Amino acid sequence: MRLVLRLAVVGLSLAFLAVGCKGNEEALKKQADEFAKASQEAAKAQAALKADAEKAKADAAKAVGDVTTARAEIEKLKGEADAAKAEAAKLKTDLDAAKAEADKAKADLAAELEKVKAAAQAKLDAAKAAALEVVAAQYAAIDKGDVDGYGATIDPAAFYFGSSSLEAIQGRDGMLAILHQVFDPAVKTGGKFATRVTNLQTGIYPDGKALWIADEVEITITIGDKPMVLPFRVTQLLVDKDGKWTVIALAWSHSMPNEEAFKAAAEGKLPVPAAIADLVDAGAEPLAQAYSDTVADVAKMLATVSDRDDAFVFGTAAEEKVTGGKTIKEAFGAQVQQFGVTTAKKDGIRVGLAPNGKVGFVAGNIDYTATIEGNKITVPYRYLGIYRDEEGAWKSVQVHFSIGIAAQQ
Repeated sequence: MRLVLRLAVVGLSLAFLAVGCKGNEEALKKQADEFAKASQEAAKAQAALKADAEKAKADAAKAVGDVTTARAEIEKLKGEADAAKAEAAKLKTDLDAAKAEADKAKADLAAELEKVKAAAQAKLDAAKAAALEVVAAQYAAIDKGDVDGYGATIDPAAFYFGSSSLEAIQGRDGMLAILHQVFDPAVKTGGKFATRVTNLQTGIYPDGKALWIADEVEITITIGDKPMVLPFRVTQLLVDKDGKWTVIALAWSHSMPNEEAFKAAAEGKLPVPAAIADLVDAGAEPLAQAYSDTVADVAKMLATVSDRDDAFVFGTAAEEKVTGGKTIKEAFGAQVQQFGVTTAKKDGIRVGLAPNGKVGFVAGNIDYTATIEGNKITVPYRYLGIYRDEEGAWKSVQVHFSIGIAAQQ
C-alpha cells in the first residue's frame, strides 16, 4: 500500500514539474485525473487485499478450529480405545478366572465321580464276594457229604435241573430228596468227597442284588481205594433276599458229544426229559412272554442274547463254552445255518424273578431238530436261561443247554 502512495506522489511531482516546465494546464488536469484513478485503483486493491487477508485469517482460524476438533476427537477415540482395551483385559481376566473355576469344578466333579464309582464298585465287589461265599459254602458242604448243609444255600422255591433226565424239580425239598439218595449211601460206607472248580464265569447286576455264575466242577467220590470222578457243568442264579444270598435256580449237567447225542437220538436211545409244569412268578410275565415269543424261532432267540462281554453259554458238548454276546451269536448262528436247525417249545416253563425285578430265569424243555446227512434228527434239550432287563428288553446273559442222562447212569 505504501508503495502505491509513493508512486502516486512521484507521479504528482512529475506532473507539477511538467506543468511548471510547460505551463500546460490540460496536462496537469490529465495527470490529476490519472492520479485520482490510480488512487481509486490503489484503494480498491487495498480493500481486496484486506478482504483476502480477512478471509485467509478466517480460513486459518477455521483450520485451527478443525485441527483442535480433530485433536479432541482423536483424544476421545484414544480414550475410548484405552477404555475398550482395559475392558477387554478385564474380560480376559474374568474369562481366565471363570475357566479356572470351571476346570476346578470339572476336576472336583471328576474326583467326586471317581469316589462314587469307587464306592459303588466296592459295594458291588462286597456283594459279589458275599454271594461267592455262598457258592464256596456249597462246595465245602459237598466235600463233607453234607446234603442239608448244601441245601441251606438253596431257596425253598428254587428250580433245579439235575444231571438225570428225571431231575427237573420245583422246590428245594424235592431236590434234597434226590441228593440224599445219591450221597447218603456213599457217606454210610465211608466215602470221601472232593470238589475241584475251574472256568468260573460270573455276572452281577449293577445294584448288587443278583449274581449268576457258571463253572465246571469235578466231584471225586472215593470209596475204599476206588475214586470216581464226575465232571459237571453248573449254572446258578443267586439273589439277595433281605440281606441274605440264596440260590433260586440251578442246573447241574454232564456234557455229551454232538455225534453221540445225534446218534442216540436217531436210535431213540435218549431218555425223554421230565415235563415241566407252567409256573410263572408274579411280575415275571413279560419275561415268560419274551421267551415264548422267541423259542420257536432260532434267529429271534439268538437276538435276545445280550451283547455284553460277560455273556456266557454252555452248549451240550464239552467244548461248547462260549463267552461274549457277539461270539455266542456268531458261533450258534453258524451251527444253525450249517445244520438247518429249528427249535420248538415242549410242555411248560418255570419262570422266576429276583426281588429287584431286573433279573430272572427261564427253565424249559426244547426240541432241537437238525438235519444230519439228509436226516432230520430231534434232540431233547433242557434249557436254563438267566436274563436281565436291559433298557426294558429281557436279554439272556447266561444259558445252560443240557441233555439229561438216563437215571441209572
